[in-house]
Amino acid sequence: MLDKMREKMAALKSGGQSDILDALLALGDDFAGASRLGKLYLSGVGVDKCVPSALKCFAYAAGRGCVEAKQQISLMHKNGLIEQSDFDLYVGSGVRDSHDFKEVAKRARAATFEIVAGHSDSGQSLSTGTCFVVRVGGESKANGGVEVGGAIGVSGGEVGGAIYTSGGGKFFVLTNHHIVFAKNTTKPYKFIAAVLDNGKGRIAYELKLLASDEGEDIALLQFANEMGAPLDNYFEMGCSDTLWLGQPVFTYGNPLGNGLALSEGVVSNPKEDYRKSKTHQKDLIRTSITLYNGNSGGPLFNTAGQVVGMITFIPKNKDGEKVPGWSFAVSTRQILKLIRM
Repeated sequence: MLDKMREKMAALKSGGQSDILDALLALGDDFAGASRLGKLYLSGVGVDKCVPSALKCFAYAAGRGCVEAKQQISLMHKNGLIEQSDFDLYVGSGVRDSHDFKEVAKRARAATFEIVAGHSDSGQSLSTGTCFVVRVGGESKANGGVEVGGAIGVSGGEVGGAIYTSGGGKFFVLTNHHIVFAKNTTKPYKFIAAVLDNGKGRIAYELKLLASDEGEDIALLQFANEMGAPLDNYFEMGCSDTLWLGQPVFTYGNPLGNGLALSEGVVSNPKEDYRKSKTHQKDLIRTSITLYNGNSGGPLFNTAGQVVGMITFIPKNKDGEKVPGWSFAVSTRQILKLIRM
């Protein structure tokens, strides 16, 4: 398998992140193979030397428990090849207690909204939860990504109608399928809106549904009036395949309808299948975050502020009671599948 990956990667000149991800996904749970692939990129033997690609491979392996991969990341940091933030993210540290994380949390809150849905805009909502703005593609810059400026156009490609950013990426609003679809029906609510509290009052921004996946509990939306949409803050899409056991993760939600609040936990299992009464969800991220009604659809993000998943549900015990300290999130791998359809 590694030889095939090496042949494929040798043909690549740019070391693009999508190509790296495809190669890693082909390796599956072969973390040793991913670590060896990282060494090839780090040394430049058989492939163009590329430090970001090497880090991606080592992070993928480290997320699956490969001790050698974490050691390689530590060596890269010691030799000045990667930033402190990368070391903290993949090897672990107290970054969440730093001033940097305070800024991350501030931006994350500004990119998260309450969401309401109902049969009309009369003010009577039948479904509530959380949604967030994410940017996919385009140039990536520190501390919030590219600035939004100039005319915002509408694309006719991929899922049709994504808002473009000035950096070449696209804006989407993400939430759960079960929030925007009326219960026991195949039709979405007629009125769906993201609600922002600007300190002076609550403002509702109407949303339109672009695509959804009931089985994975994902809904992809866009602001109906893109020219007036609040797009100054947004999440960058991270890679859920690099998550590691015990990694700190966070979410903003609207628990019990009391407004947005930050919750913290760790990754209990980076990849888990869960069978509910009617569905069988795969590639879920299990966390220790305790959730409540209203947290559904919230972003699961890391210490760097990258979205690595989306909150979906809380398991129940045999008595039908929700289990505290046990929650699931849809992986960004599943989210990107829907975006790329």
